[in-house]
Amino acid sequence: MLKPSHDGETPGNLTYRGGSATDQNLTPRFPQDVVGDKRGLSTFSNPAQVERSGYKKAQEIDTARLANLDAIPNGTGAKDSHVSIRPSSELELVEWAQSREKGGHEYTKAVKAAIVREVRLPLEQSGPRGASDAPPVSDGEYDGGGGSSGGGGATSSW
Repeated sequence: MLKPSHDGETPGNLTYRGGSATDQNLTPRFPQDVVGDKRGLSTFSNPAQVERSGYKKAQEIDTARLANLDAIPNGTGAKDSHVSIRPSSELELVEWAQSREKGGHEYTKAVKAAIVREVRLPLEQSGPRGASDAPPVSDGEYDGGGGSSGGGGATSSW
């Protein structure tokens, strides 16, 4: 079972991308995700931030396993655990984002390969969106529910 640290962020190199493990979801959007301080594929080191965004599941990504991609923590404060996943070249980021509709880009494949598991987010624990800063906590395994991580990991909950 994953245990968040005292500040809600997960230990080590784990980040969370809300949604399914589809090529489209694991590819940045063009043009909005290729500019600004948080350009790239948005993930969060605190799974509660994914939950507050309204997602029911997330892909747990081990950033140490990302081939040819950087994980850049760039949150703007204590409650913002944003981490951008992107290549070092701005031109490659644009190319990656422009492949979103086609799918199959090498960087999307790299993100999929770094997925540890798909986690279910217990939205009912936090009440209205943004009502809780506490990360989801599990007291057991998720029953599967037909979900798939797309990265070969087990489907489970916190």
